[in-house]
Amino acid sequence: MTRDWRDSYDTVRVWTRTQTGSDSMGEPVYAWSYQDVRGVSVKTGTRDTGLQSGDAMSDLRPDGIRVKFTLSFPKGHGLTLRHARVTFPDRGQTATTWQDAEPYALMVSGDPQPQRPCPTVWDTIAEVGRTDG
Repeated sequence: MTRDWRDSYDTVRVWTRTQTGSDSMGEPVYAWSYQDVRGVSVKTGTRDTGLQSGDAMSDLRPDGIRVKFTLSFPKGHGLTLRHARVTFPDRGQTATTWQDAEPYALMVSGDPQPQRPCPTVWDTIAEVGRTDG
């Protein structure tokens, strides 16, 4: 049996929201669902204590920790990443409900779009992260 190239990379659980209605004040109510994407290249980003020189946010979170990753999604993933969150089931984040996943889900920055032409197997680059502290 031939091994699939995607097995050499991470599986990322992408959480997206769908508006399911409005509350009594007219604010939108969302439901979260997920889809696993295999073959995502995960570049471990910065993990700093907020003490980097030149970091304008350092004074606002002196004891905080910022976690950041750069994810390269393979061609054909078919997801809209705007407002999405991600978790890493290959790294022990196996939650299948939003209530369980939310505490450690990382936010996708912006609205990553596929790049064309793209000579590699990955065509969408997304930065994800969160700041705690």
